[in-house]
Parts: sequence; C-alpha cells; structure tokens
Amino acid sequence: MKALKKEGRCAVLDKRVSAFVISLDFELFWGVRDHSTINRYGANILGERQAIPAMLEVFREREIACTWATLGVLFARNRDDLKKYIPEIRPQYANPALDPYRDIDQLGHDQRDDPYHFAPDLLDMIQAIDRQEIATHTFGHFYCLEKGATPQAFGSDLDAATAIMARNGLKPDSIVFPRNQYADPFIQECAVRDIFAYRGNESHPIYATSAKAEQAKWQRAMRLTDAYLNLTGAHVQHPARDCERKSVNVASSRFLRPYSNRLAVIEGLRRTRILSAMDAAVENGGVFHLWFHPHNFGINLDNNLNTLRIIVDHFVHLREKYGWQNLTMREVGLAALR
Repeated sequence: MKALKKEGRCAVLDKRVSAFVISLDFELFWGVRDHSTINRYGANILGERQAIPAMLEVFREREIACTWATLGVLFARNRDDLKKYIPEIRPQYANPALDPYRDIDQLGHDQRDDPYHFAPDLLDMIQAIDRQEIATHTFGHFYCLEKGATPQAFGSDLDAATAIMARNGLKPDSIVFPRNQYADPFIQECAVRDIFAYRGNESHPIYATSAKAEQAKWQRAMRLTDAYLNLTGAHVQHPARDCERKSVNVASSRFLRPYSNRLAVIEGLRRTRILSAMDAAVENGGVFHLWFHPHNFGINLDNNLNTLRIIVDHFVHLREKYGWQNLTMREVGLAALR
C-alpha cells in the first residue's frame, strides 16, 4: 500500500477495496432553502416524493446497495417534534440566511401539511428495502466552511442528528457533508462519535472543497464540462484510511447531473463518461462512487430513471462478468479499517 501525508496525519490508500458505491444526499427543501424558493423549486421537491419510490424499485429489482445521507430534520414527525431536537449550540453564520431554524415556526404542522420539509413516510420506505444504509447529512444541513461555523456547533448538530436517528433504531456510521464542505476539525468531531466513513471530493482543483462564495465561475463551468467530456480522469478512488483515528475517506468519483432538455443532444456523452469510469474501476481495482440528490430526479423523472437504470444495469453486467461488488459507504469504511 502507498503511504501519503495529509494535513499532518498519515493516510493510507487502501488498494484492497474495489466496489461500486452510490450515495444520495436526502434533504428535501432544506438543502436549497438558502438560495431558492418553493415557488421556484417546489416542483422538484414534490417530484422527489415520486422519484424515491421509483429509485427504490430499481435498487430492489437489481439488488443494489445505496447510502442515503439523510438530514436529521427529515425524521421529525411534525414541527413540535422537530423543535425538541434542535441542537443546543446553533451555528452563528455570518450570513443569517444559512440558519435553518430562523423560520421554523412558518413550517407546516407535519408532512401532510408540509411535504417539503418532513419525510418519515419516505424513510420508512427506504428502511424497508434490503441494504439501504441510512447515513447522516447532519441535522440541519450544517455548512462547515461558511463563516460562523465552528467544530463545537457542528458537534452539537451531530448529537441532534444521532439522537433523532436513535429513536428510529438507527446509528450513523457514515456522513456526507452538506455542499461537500469539510475540514479536519469537523472530521474529528465525526470520529469521536464513531462516524467513520465520509465522502470526500474528487482529487482535482475544480472539485476542491470551499465555502460557496469562494467557488469561482470557471470552476463550476469546468465541472459541468467534465460531466460530459473527460477533462480530469475517471476518478477511480482508493479509500484513504487515517492512521491516527478510525476514519475513511470514501471519496466521490462522479456527480450524476440531472437530465437537461437543453443538453439532451449530448446526453450520450454524460452516460459514456460514467460507464467508462466504472470499467476503469474494474480494470484497475478501486471504488467508483456515484452521488446525487433525489430532488435532482424531481422533474424529467422518466429520463433520469432511464439513466439510472442504464448505470445500474452496467454494474450488473460487470458484477456477473467480473464479480465486481456493490457496497455502501459503511461497508467500504469497514473493509478499509480491517
């Protein structure tokens, strides 16, 4: 194995783990509330409530494991129930629009009144399907790199997420950081709570983790282009295991962008980009980690589901031909820690 130095700690790239991983950022409207409105994005959220059962059926039919990184707020049965779990230490963001709790009294009573913010019914569906890992996406969509965020507030957020999950008989072993914002002190807060697997970013400058205001337009343009044309490689990943604490970076390989009517003429390039990277993971040994948000499927559902079926059917082909495995983030983390 190849040893690396990262942020003063020893990391080991584990060459033993080769797998297809899917992780989903399950957040409903909480994930976009600071930069969109229900009038603008509500159709995606309502469509998400149709997309999730459809995706689960695809996973069930093809025996696909998936990690659902879920916001703790989605477990709440109603508004009053949610208030009981609000973290003791709330982040004091410099931008008050990032505070998820400031408008909490304006939410509907429960998922019947407010399908944009509550999801106990969808979580029941997910838990009913084999090999669906319920991970954490923090409690209130915590932004680690925005001004005003602290490790102490993040730890309080994780405690709230863990508490509300425990009520459902769940314990998070994996985390996906909202907006892919993370740094060593926040990873440490996860490690002390035995949350050992996290999704890092692709190892290229255009995917570097940063606060939203620090992301340049050219980076976003390059990421869009890279989804269709191979600018940065296949991003076949080898889980990075920390030597001093039990944590594993199950890094991302590719964000599955939603179907675009505007870019439909080059849709084949987007799919080929993903399928060829999956082939590379099998040929070279490593992890191909695909991720997206269920609300990305909220409109153009049929087209998005068709793309998902093509991807998982290609995995099934590779599984049958080469014995390639499909693992959750938790399972990759456990394998790397052995």
